[in-house]
Amino acid sequence: MRGKRLTTGLIHVYTGDGKGKSTAALGQVLRALGYGMRAYIVQFLKSKDRFSGEIRSLSQFGDNVELVRYHQTHPMFGPGVDVNQLRASVSEALDEARKVMLSGNYDIIVLDEINNAVADGFVDIRSIVEFVTSKPEAVELILTGRSAAQEVMDLADYVTEMKCVKHPFQRGIPARRGIEF
Repeated sequence: MRGKRLTTGLIHVYTGDGKGKSTAALGQVLRALGYGMRAYIVQFLKSKDRFSGEIRSLSQFGDNVELVRYHQTHPMFGPGVDVNQLRASVSEALDEARKVMLSGNYDIIVLDEINNAVADGFVDIRSIVEFVTSKPEAVELILTGRSAAQEVMDLADYVTEMKCVKHPFQRGIPARRGIEF
């Protein structure tokens, strides 16, 4: 069942060095799905070959949500990553997300880790500003990742910075299934 469409979609930026940016975005998606809205999520720099719990959870919502991941991962997680291929992959994903956003078929669009892609030089900030400014009125847009560019934060309606005060990784505790991935 299709829920009521948004009339005014806003722009969210979840950034900072703390845990919870993607989790906050997916929580917002979960809320929207509860009202019958449709969501499109692109996870940049997270290889589709690496499993994470959100894939299984979101698959239960059928056609109301689409989660897209690409083969390319961030070089810090995949030694030997071809940076030129990674740039091409990010550009391709962004182009596809723009088409989807403009199609009118989705209420909420998430560009997960896009801020990292900009900060690390895998996509130009102008492409992101163009993406954000082309957002249709009725689409909610969420951009996540560390080091959000000031240009993006200036365009946003919500900016939330997650700050790491303490993290188990600092004590040598590795990422745990169901919590960090």
